Amino acid sequence: MYKTIKSLLSNLGLVSAFLATSTSIPAFAAQYTVDVMVIYPTEVKDYFEKNSINIEEEIKGYIDYSNQVFNNSNVNIELNLVYQAHSPWLGKLTKNSPTAVHNKSRTHQLRSYYGADIVVALTENYNGKAEHVGKQALNGKFSIEHRISPVAVVGVLPNEFEPETPEKLDRRRKWTFLHETGHLMGLRHDHKTTKDLQHSTYTWALDDSGLLDLYDFKDEIQKKTGNWPTDQEATPAYQAYLKKNNFPLEEEYVAAAVERSTEESGLYRYSMGYSAKSGEQEYGTIMSYADDIIPYFSSPDNHCSNLDGTLQNLKCGSEEENASKSLNQAAPEIANFCSASKREKSELALNFDQVEIVPSQKLNEVKNNVELENIFAQYDFVSGYYSDFEDNEIKGLFGWNKSSKLEIVKQLGKVSDFDDQGNKIEVEEEKSLLKVTDSQYFPAVGLELSCAVEEEQTYRVAANIKTTKATTAVLWLYYELAAIDPETDKPLQKWFKVGEANTDSNSFTILENDIKLPQHITTARLVLTSTTGNTLLIDNLIVAKKK
Repeated sequence: MYKTIKSLLSNLGLVSAFLATSTSIPAFAAQYTVDVMVIYPTEVKDYFEKNSINIEEEIKGYIDYSNQVFNNSNVNIELNLVYQAHSPWLGKLTKNSPTAVHNKSRTHQLRSYYGADIVVALTENYNGKAEHVGKQALNGKFSIEHRISPVAVVGVLPNEFEPETPEKLDRRRKWTFLHETGHLMGLRHDHKTTKDLQHSTYTWALDDSGLLDLYDFKDEIQKKTGNWPTDQEATPAYQAYLKKNNFPLEEEYVAAAVERSTEESGLYRYSMGYSAKSGEQEYGTIMSYADDIIPYFSSPDNHCSNLDGTLQNLKCGSEEENASKSLNQAAPEIANFCSASKREKSELALNFDQVEIVPSQKLNEVKNNVELENIFAQYDFVSGYYSDFEDNEIKGLFGWNKSSKLEIVKQLGKVSDFDDQGNKIEVEEEKSLLKVTDSQYFPAVGLELSCAVEEEQTYRVAANIKTTKATTAVLWLYYELAAIDPETDKPLQKWFKVGEANTDSNSFTILENDIKLPQHITTARLVLTSTTGNTLLIDNLIVAKKK
């Protein structure tokens, strides 16, 4: 697909003991119910059983804690547990990554079936991680990409590096569950946590660049002079060393990274936590990493207290740190992350339309950049799905068969671009590609759209692909309707061919079309397939709603 597409998308913005509460806090009636699915692998099940902990009651405790914090914060959201289960198909979840969860087809199938707005997997770890909403959400809207995979992982095992009392472990599990859920709802960390994390990334960036950190630089000075310099003595020479190698100073790097984080994550600029000190004691709201986590989301309108009551009448937010406001604004959308699957299924329609192709100009027909920009102006790419695998992330895609294998590889390939006059040309560059193979069947990869798309809307669907052998590749839409199929007298299930083309190893081919989804749609899955014994290579994949 066109190299220029990525820059266009970038310009559009497409390229994270039960609570004691103050008696002064009135009960707050939540208006929006967010359905939650919680799954866990065998290792987590075994851990809880070994420690005589009822896992169903444990999970209920996470939900109750979360709802109490929403109530404390005057947030009009209530979590509702729609599904919880031991899920051995997850395998071992030792890595702290949501990717291992949302790259499983069963995750999406269960989520769609139960209509879960968000998914949380408990892991054999001690911390958590969530899919942040990303830059595309800063206009106050969640993208199709985020709605496809609002997945968090929450470690429930004791911290092997820091001994925890049972009470502290219990609080940490509940806080982590809600903290990661907060990320799925569009929130980011407090200023202090964001800055602290960027100091860590600076060290990693130095290491990746092959440059010395200050300690190693001082070691080199000692080797030359025989004396170990103080930080004050070594710093001027070290700064000159960094500038000579075109690498920023730490404070410059951190300041830029913090600003970038503010610009590129969170639903709004104020969708963040709050932390401060009361005397010598640090405290912070749910989205912070403070020593003392208070059971509130940030807001300038609330006066907060900590769990044991030793801190009272605390400031816990500002106009620029107002997670409660962000949650209340986003609540209607969060409660419908999986709106498609929540449609009434008890009455099956007898009269209905089916998926259909809508005539449109194709990307492979474009002759110049003006035509390409005209196509892009017709679709909401800001809130769309776009994956080119350059960040080594497989965003919501999963192997269609159990024997399917997905991996990201680097490969030289020809892509379309435009010269200075705006005319179409072919250029060769190294690309990150999703490689799809299958040892038993034809290679096939799926993308679950059931919770992300809307009925009676038109979507541009496009995939840029090639294969290692000359063959035919097909882009399918598998869908189900809450309607009776007159041919089978059963609920309607259909495979719809979105696009088909001959492919080979020499150049990329675009499979694309505009498709209109009908009423009553309950399930929608994109599927890319090639032929048995072949390898499918995907350059990028786009799904965007027509304006």
